[in-house]
Amino acid sequence: TEIPAIVKEGLPDAEAYVYVIETNMLQRSFNDLSVSERIAVLAERYDKVCGTKKREEILAELQALNGGGGHDVHQQAKSRELLGKELGLTGRHVARYALGALELFDGIYDIDSVRMAIYQPRRENVSVCVMGKDELLRWAEGELKEKARLAYAGEGEFCAGEHCRFCKAKAVCRKRAEYNLELAKYDFEMPATLEDDEIAAILVKADELAAWAADVKEFALQQALSGVKYAGFKVVAGRSNRKYTDEKAVADTVSKAGYDPYEPKLLGITAMEKLLGKKKFAEILKGLVEKPQGKPALVPESDKRPELNTAQEDFKED
Repeated sequence: TEIPAIVKEGLPDAEAYVYVIETNMLQRSFNDLSVSERIAVLAERYDKVCGTKKREEILAELQALNGGGGHDVHQQAKSRELLGKELGLTGRHVARYALGALELFDGIYDIDSVRMAIYQPRRENVSVCVMGKDELLRWAEGELKEKARLAYAGEGEFCAGEHCRFCKAKAVCRKRAEYNLELAKYDFEMPATLEDDEIAAILVKADELAAWAADVKEFALQQALSGVKYAGFKVVAGRSNRKYTDEKAVADTVSKAGYDPYEPKLLGITAMEKLLGKKKFAEILKGLVEKPQGKPALVPESDKRPELNTAQEDFKED
């Protein structure tokens, strides 16, 4: 059997390692790798095992050989603010995690910078931010320390926002309630009676309002289960669906009665791709798989998805 190949000779170990890791990534998705293989990929990408410029040259060479395809899990280094935004955190949250890592390892290693990374396997994405150790410590001493002192003393100003979802007091915080109940000034009029800028003001807080309401309801339920009584409310059993108590016994019983208890079912796309492998899946099912357009959703302009044409814009094009 002949296999098309390019033989590389005399490579330094670091460069050879990059070739092995990156060709593996071109052949398989990051999600298809074993845990140890994923660790190797991340180590190769973010450790200084090979110069950045040389690694980029190798990647460009491999991408060209592969026809420009592949699965890139690397994103350029970002500020801690952009890094935190990917998980709904502020840049200060990310920096506090970095301080924790510094506290644990600074006495063991000679650290001059801290690399913060967010790994999102479902998106095949790794985002990285690097801060110098001195810069991080200056921020902690000059800003964080004083705010931590105020918080510990129960002083300072409460600040409600998206970050509230990580707070233990999110369901009972009065500041968060005030923040969300500002919508009450609209008296929940029918949307047709509101101005466009008023609707926009509501949309900005709509998701946070829904999250806050869900937090309060869940907290109230747990309190009610513990014996707290809320005027006008009671705890009841929720709706449930029927289920078999013993699936094997059901199958045997139905089979004995002369019926087939099973139905043939085509594997779903994810299961089929796992069965065939990504490359084979794309090869033999080309033209038989499509990704339909999703249901329209109204999102902030910061969302990365392209904007859809509205009905008005469609008429303009005609």
